[in-house]
Amino acid sequence: MSDYPGAPLGIRIRRFRQAAGMSLAQLARKSGVAKSTIHTTEQDKTSPTYQTIVKLGMALGVRPAALTDGLYDIEDDIRKLKEQYGGWL
Repeated sequence: MSDYPGAPLGIRIRRFRQAAGMSLAQLARKSGVAKSTIHTTEQDKTSPTYQTIVKLGMALGVRPAALTDGLYDIEDDIRKLKEQYGGWL
C-alpha cells in the first residue's frame, strides 16, 4: 500500500484491527480500552497514552512499535494477522 510506512497512528491501528477481523467493540473487549477511545484514536482526534498503545498492541498481537513507529513497515504483520485470523481489508 502506498501510504506505508509512515502512516499516522490511527490508520495503523485501524489496519491491524481490520486485518485481525475485529470490530471496534471486539478490540475494546479484548484490550480493555474503551471503544470510544479506540474510535477517536483511529480518527486521529486523540493521542493515546503509552499504556493504551501497549494494550492495543497486545490485543492485536503486534509490538507497540508496529503501531507507533512511522518507519516500521507494517505490511508483513498485516499479512500474518490476515493469515492467522482470516481477516480482510
